[in-house]
Amino acid sequence: QRDLNLLHDKSAWLNDACINFYMTYLSRSQPARWGQFWQRFSSGSDEHDGKKGGGNNNESSSSSKSRTIKDSNSGKDDDSNNNDFKKREEEEKIMFLDPSVISFMMHQCDDEDLHDLASSWTITGTKRFFIPINDNFGASKRKFGIPGGGNHWSLLLVVLMIQGEQNNATSSCEEEGEGAKGGNEIDEAISAKTRPRMCFLHFDSCRGHNTQSAKVVAKRFHRAVKLAFDDDNNDIDNDIMTIIECNNPQQYNSYDCGVHTLMAAEALSDPSLLCATNASEIEAIQKVHVDTLNTWFGRNGGHGGAALSMRQKMVDEIQKLSKIYLDKE
Repeated sequence: QRDLNLLHDKSAWLNDACINFYMTYLSRSQPARWGQFWQRFSSGSDEHDGKKGGGNNNESSSSSKSRTIKDSNSGKDDDSNNNDFKKREEEEKIMFLDPSVISFMMHQCDDEDLHDLASSWTITGTKRFFIPINDNFGASKRKFGIPGGGNHWSLLLVVLMIQGEQNNATSSCEEEGEGAKGGNEIDEAISAKTRPRMCFLHFDSCRGHNTQSAKVVAKRFHRAVKLAFDDDNNDIDNDIMTIIECNNPQQYNSYDCGVHTLMAAEALSDPSLLCATNASEIEAIQKVHVDTLNTWFGRNGGHGGAALSMRQKMVDEIQKLSKIYLDKE
């Protein structure tokens, strides 16, 4: 009830329980979102939120891709089992991490633990990780252990791409040959060994506040993934790692950082954004995600109502789940 009161109070700072609840909600709602996406995609009408009003000029390309996928799937209804497997495979390419998992990763894991943690994530192809960042994550172990620490939330989105595993390093949503490099060119750009490449996008509603904490968490995440993939990890700390500070909507108060973090997670977990993931185009990945978030924010009330709507949505979902639980008693 105490956590629910934070949502009823329009000026309350969200705690880690609220953040984890909605991250879990988004994770469990992914199959339904994917179902809607596949319906739109099969009808050739899919457009991710960044297409309209977001400054992205790939709308006609998206329509072309949709038609191509639709045509290529025609007459294949008898292969429904394979299609269902493919859909499940796509659904697993998005992962939402609990703030407590990040705390564990930052302050309790040695290299062996990091290896085991990243190995449990079943990383193949392209996968996106939604990581809630608290400014306390980068604190010392002594300071981190003080209850009630932390003042600000932001979102770190990691687009993790496996190089050496597939020729075009793109989502299966993209039609073959369009916007992808040829196999020979890609082979020259990657090592023969399967290696992860990571794009770190930081969405902070008080730009700059959580930059240092995001860097510390990104470095730890980067090390965990590298340990899971590299037999010889002597060069892990020397790998180049860049965090991109994105131009996302900013909060106009001192308490809506958690709400903005969750709005970003919802907007950017749109299944169709997997179509925009190309390992050779980091700037394009950044642009389509920023466009999508800004457009989603505007469509959902902007500064005048998006945060309030998100708080109410969370209250509604909690009450709905509570009713289901009580009905079972």
